Amino acid sequence: MPPKKDDKKKAGTGDVDLVHQELRNLERAKNDMQVEQAFVMDKFRQMRSDNDRLKDELNAFNKRLGNATEDFKDIWEHRKEQIKAEEEKLLSMQQYIERLDAEIARHLEEIRKLQADNKIKEKKLDDASELLKDRETLEEEVRKRHDLIEKQSEELRALRKQLEERDAALEKASATIEELTLTASGTTEMRILFDEPWLVQVSHARLKGEVPLDRDHNTLAALCGGKLLVLYAGALHGNNPAPSGNNCISSDVSVLNTDTATWERPTNARTAYPSHGHSCAVVGRTKMLTFGGTKGDGPTADVAMFNTDTMKWMVPQVKGPDVPTARTGQAVTSIREKMFVFGGTSAGGELTNDLW
Repeated sequence: MPPKKDDKKKAGTGDVDLVHQELRNLERAKNDMQVEQAFVMDKFRQMRSDNDRLKDELNAFNKRLGNATEDFKDIWEHRKEQIKAEEEKLLSMQQYIERLDAEIARHLEEIRKLQADNKIKEKKLDDASELLKDRETLEEEVRKRHDLIEKQSEELRALRKQLEERDAALEKASATIEELTLTASGTTEMRILFDEPWLVQVSHARLKGEVPLDRDHNTLAALCGGKLLVLYAGALHGNNPAPSGNNCISSDVSVLNTDTATWERPTNARTAYPSHGHSCAVVGRTKMLTFGGTKGDGPTADVAMFNTDTMKWMVPQVKGPDVPTARTGQAVTSIREKMFVFGGTSAGGELTNDLW
């Protein structure tokens, strides 16, 4: 039976729905495929990124492997050199051990010799011990004799002290006797001098202090009212320590105190140049003027003044248009504050008779 019209209409509507349903399914499948495609593309990109990363890591590993290979080669070469050095060191140690063995053998031989010498020395030590005992016995005997010698030495010292005291007493007595003899040898005589009677007293005394050496061509002046005698310069002779030339000409000053009979030599009274053949005169109580004399190579006309208050020399300023010529061996005298000079030998060796 043919379908009815309503049935046909229902059938057409059902096909359309099926188509729409199919389209929706296809659309849904398309969307799913697009999502799956996007997921696959993301996965692909991730895998490619991982592949690039793995490739970089592989390259880095290959590079490290190459570097490690080079380092291993260097280490291997270094180890080979170390092994070679150790082998050489081992060989050296073996040689050293051989030398030590030889040294040990030599020392053992020396030890055997020393042991033999030790036995000999032990025997000598025993002999020395016996000698030491004998020495102690001798030392005891020496100590006894030393005590005896000390006792005798003490007695000798006491006797020597007594002798020294007696010698000192004898020397003092001799000095006293000498002084008494010198005093007793003095004389007092009445003499006619200058047509007048004079009482002349001669006395002797023992001089003390630094007695001047033997000399001539010197001067001696009495100052301070005769309390001081001033000896100046001169030529040394006899056994005096003077070699030759100007070295035997003195330049020192010696002062004799007539009250104490003592010679003194002022340290600051020495002149710069030695002199002999000069003359001196006393001016006032404490001043001595010297003139001329030979200094160095020939006569001079120098004037110098010695002051006993200061024991020093000074050079006075000589005034006047003319001055005496250089000379030696002249005669001088003084009247109050003036000094007069007569005669003498000039620098040419001629005698003069002029008066200044």
